[in-house]
Amino acid sequence: MAQSIETHIHAFAPGGYAQNHGHMNTATFYVMRGQGYDIHDGNRIEYEAGDMLLVEAGCVHQHYNASDDEEMIVVVMKAKPLFLLMHMVFQKTVKLPPKDPVPGMSAYIPPETSW
Repeated sequence: MAQSIETHIHAFAPGGYAQNHGHMNTATFYVMRGQGYDIHDGNRIEYEAGDMLLVEAGCVHQHYNASDDEEMIVVVMKAKPLFLLMHMVFQKTVKLPPKDPVPGMSAYIPPETSW
């Protein structure tokens, strides 16, 4: 048997965001808590808890928490292990987020199991 789907959880602090990046594998992005938006190849896509988003292969994208006071929790699922097996690891960070925390969020700690 081969493991073919990789799943992980991201917690975004209020006002937080991910690095601007792209990868060859398609990703499914399920919003468990909060609200936010993505920029996919220059197009803005808004979402909220309960929404699911598809990030197409090769799309340069970035995830943003749109709330100033609520964290955003998302589950990301992708077939990355298959790409690793085939040595098709083409992933590139376009721009990293700043190293300093969002103003007012220096004490933010992601939840452990509160969802």
